[in-house]
Amino acid sequence: MCVCVRVRVWGIGAASECAAERDNHQNPNSSRYAASTDVIRRVPLPPPERWDVHGTEAELSNGETSWSVSYDYKTDTYRPLTIKTNLFCAGGMLLPDGRLAAIGGAENHTDTVGFLADGFRAVRLLSGGDSDDWIDPLNPTALLDTRWYPTVVMLPEGRLLVMGGSYIGVEFNAWWSNTPTFEFLPRRKGETSSVPIQFLWDTLPANLYPIMYVLPSGRVFTFASYKATFGIPPSTRYFETARLPGGPFRSYPWTGFGAMLPLDPANNYKAQVLVCGGSMLDCGWDCNTFDCQQTCQSSSATTLSSCGLIDPEAPWSTSANASGLQPWDMTDSMPYGRVMGDLLNLPDGSILLINGAGSGMAGANLGKDATLEPLLYLPHNPAGSRWQKLSPTSIPRVYHSTAVLLPDGRVLVAGSSPNDPKTPDADLTEPNTYSIEHRVEYFSPPYLTAGLPRPVIQSVSSTAWTAYNASFSLSLANIDAKTCPLGAAAGADFSLVQPGFRTHSTGHGQRMIWLAKKHLSGGAPGDASAGFGLLSPPAAEIAPPGWYMLFATCGGVPSEAVWVQVGGDPGGFAGYTV
Repeated sequence: MCVCVRVRVWGIGAASECAAERDNHQNPNSSRYAASTDVIRRVPLPPPERWDVHGTEAELSNGETSWSVSYDYKTDTYRPLTIKTNLFCAGGMLLPDGRLAAIGGAENHTDTVGFLADGFRAVRLLSGGDSDDWIDPLNPTALLDTRWYPTVVMLPEGRLLVMGGSYIGVEFNAWWSNTPTFEFLPRRKGETSSVPIQFLWDTLPANLYPIMYVLPSGRVFTFASYKATFGIPPSTRYFETARLPGGPFRSYPWTGFGAMLPLDPANNYKAQVLVCGGSMLDCGWDCNTFDCQQTCQSSSATTLSSCGLIDPEAPWSTSANASGLQPWDMTDSMPYGRVMGDLLNLPDGSILLINGAGSGMAGANLGKDATLEPLLYLPHNPAGSRWQKLSPTSIPRVYHSTAVLLPDGRVLVAGSSPNDPKTPDADLTEPNTYSIEHRVEYFSPPYLTAGLPRPVIQSVSSTAWTAYNASFSLSLANIDAKTCPLGAAAGADFSLVQPGFRTHSTGHGQRMIWLAKKHLSGGAPGDASAGFGLLSPPAAEIAPPGWYMLFATCGGVPSEAVWVQVGGDPGGFAGYTV
């Protein structure tokens, strides 16, 4: 399952493999669980979190399961969509022109729904209209290389970087299936071949769906297996980090998860990347033989609780690290091991960990002991005390599960298909196994269950933030003394969140940026409204072109978001066809 946010919720693949949405809406609450919380950005919030459950299986008119749907989370209804190529395990991105791109996929496939052509080199486009469908023209040259399990990021120049994958669907990558290259979309004249990268050889067999982020320098951070590299493509000069301690593999199928901490003008947009979890067996660092890989594929694999935090471009002392490579800070481990989790940036600056399993690994029936309890990572807490437990769900979300932040501040949680869709319950006689999950949940983080009034973005001078480091004005209303006791002038913050295209524990393009602000009017203690001047991010390296959710927070409680387009469309996607 994969998820992306813009217009409404779109689903693709087995058991709905991808989604995207844009509307602001809150559904009725149906259940409550008790839990405590901690400092979020600045103000402590003590209420419980909440889980709401909706939805059934998406089906075609003949009763067969749909490969792709458009889901309206406001009304809990869906519309089947049509695809021609197999986009199972694709990558993707929300484009600056508002369309969703699904990139790469899998082999041709026939079932009771019909025939899907080979999707390894396909690119498909979907607009957000009420009757729009996938543009999927069966173009075998849309990509230069075949790509199953690629990762996609938006570059500062406004084009997509498509990284890695494999030539065929595999249980784990190997020298004979590897796609150790990257390429760009849209392609420019003369770009007739992909670019090789040694890093994707060095990180076999665990280099599928690498964790990737654009750094403020413009370099692209890429993590796979046990280490990271960063450079400016297509340059061949790359820097590497030290090995992440704790285990040999943290990429598929020993699937760990990562997030970049919020970028903040207060510390000159210092970039820090958090990588956590995964699983391992005692198979060593260099497990490339077939026999070794078979040994390392097991539902009894031990999950990792350790997390590494790294500032890739900060100066470091070689005396503290004999290798001379950028080291990892291993101070904050999770309360317990987890594999296949999802790390999401929330609008208050915290990071939510949701979904996953407590033992095993990714793959058919290989994830066991579902981790029902979300965790919250609080970057501003003292080192060693940044993880906090939240209220559990009752629905297991393991392999092919996903989650995405909604504009109303909730988190949509969906998916989990650890079995063959043709025989979804065939292995349920085995203990600790899970069926395909068709229900959708909405998780309300602590900031939504405090019972405190939420600030309201009453107006923004423009939602087209095409210029960087430009001034925009914003009017904030419904400011309450309980939420913001110091008044909005002192207590209000503003952020941009790109929720990204999320699949297989990887957020393609996900990032959060705090905005520089200037108080203009109102906002004293007791004032119900205030005016602010905001500066758009200073450069495309901080906020690559695309659509972002603009949130206001007061005392840690967020408004509903307003979508803004940052950086225009310098890559020319408005004229891009497949």
